[in-house]
Amino acid sequence: MTYKNLLLIAVIAFLALPADAQFRETVPNAFPQTRLYSPSNKVGALLNRIFNPSVFQMSHSFEMTAGSFAGNGYSMGMYTNTMVWQFSPKLAARMDVAVAYSPQNQIAREAGFGQQHPQIFLRNAEVAWKPSERVQFHFQIRQDPYAYHGMMGYGPYGYGYNHRHIGHYRRGFWF
Repeated sequence: MTYKNLLLIAVIAFLALPADAQFRETVPNAFPQTRLYSPSNKVGALLNRIFNPSVFQMSHSFEMTAGSFAGNGYSMGMYTNTMVWQFSPKLAARMDVAVAYSPQNQIAREAGFGQQHPQIFLRNAEVAWKPSERVQFHFQIRQDPYAYHGMMGYGPYGYGYNHRHIGHYRRGFWF
């Protein structure tokens, strides 16, 4: 046997040995609390109230779409981060922030729009407030940059790519 083979067998034998551990309840907390902000200042106290696990939940989703039309193909992926707050039984809020990317969009390239970059947009934002038993307010904003304009970049009423019409605008809230 060569030296390399002997070393390999020794390493495999060493890794295959069982390991024993002892459980002790007197061990200090293995996961100490780490804070990114200080709750003693005003900003830290506000962040602590907003992102407190008792009122805040976060979830994620990812969607993929693909298809073809007239011999050309398209695909799109969209990641959505959903944040939900339930501050009280009378006040709730939700915000969906999405990132959309279309890496293989032959239809858009052939129409002269070039390679599309990832786009960040506010997909949904809503606040529900019920000040009394018979009164409820629900404010909601939705945005989907791929839904309200027609093919080849034209709006539903024949307007151009970046033209404002009926409250819709191609660019996102943040860009």
